[in-house]
Amino acid sequence: MSSKKEEVLALWSELFVAHPFAVRKVEEQMKGNTPLGLDEYDLLLVVSRQPKHRCKFSQLAEETLYTKSGVTRVAKRMLEKGYLLRENCEIDKRCSYAVLTKLGIEALKETWTIYSKAIVTVMEPCFNIEQTVQLRRLLGQLVDFLKDNQIVQLPSKKG
Repeated sequence: MSSKKEEVLALWSELFVAHPFAVRKVEEQMKGNTPLGLDEYDLLLVVSRQPKHRCKFSQLAEETLYTKSGVTRVAKRMLEKGYLLRENCEIDKRCSYAVLTKLGIEALKETWTIYSKAIVTVMEPCFNIEQTVQLRRLLGQLVDFLKDNQIVQLPSKKG
């Protein structure tokens, strides 16, 4: 019989391996079929959830799981493609905002159509409805614990 510690370590191993495999499979189905990659989608989604679809560039690294340099790289691509605009702050000249454009909103919607189908295709065959609900609840518990205990700073859950 395994100890709880051994089971926790085995669980970590499964999570560690499952996540990139699942992401890779979803990305394969999205490739060439969506205007946005996952990193671009996640960044624009964060901006879309802010009031008036605008977010301080400095806040983007806090609201995503990317490094500041990673956010800068993705944001630059989104600015070049016209999905975001840069808006200067009138009060603090050191601050600027990422503002989601209509083109960015359209790209989010179009990407979600394919992205959501890819997620379902990858995940649905693995679990029945009860298992899906239970796994979602359990992983939510983990996220809440990590946030509540300030073990890591995670983006806020919205919706």
